[in-house]
Amino acid sequence: LLINNSYKLVVKALKKINVPYIPSRGSLFVWADLSGFLLEDSDQGQEQLWVDIYKNTGILLTPGEGFQHQKKGLFRIVFSAVPFTHLEVAMDRLVNYLIDHR
Repeated sequence: LLINNSYKLVVKALKKINVPYIPSRGSLFVWADLSGFLLEDSDQGQEQLWVDIYKNTGILLTPGEGFQHQKKGLFRIVFSAVPFTHLEVAMDRLVNYLIDHR
């Protein structure tokens, strides 16, 4: 039940700011499509966004390139690795970061 609530929290946050995502299908993460926030559609652009999100929010996402995704800007959000209250804070930080960087 807690994992289900965590999943719903992540999806609700992404929908709130119209970030496309790939729904979880029995896994413990969601793929968020942050390609619209890339300064350039390249490995460097993806790495720049990844580092900037971490430096500004403290949230460490996983870029899709480590999973052979060809599309730049896909990031894995693991919603099962932290307590729900921490996930709430993290998603608030991520949403605010993305709103500020539109």
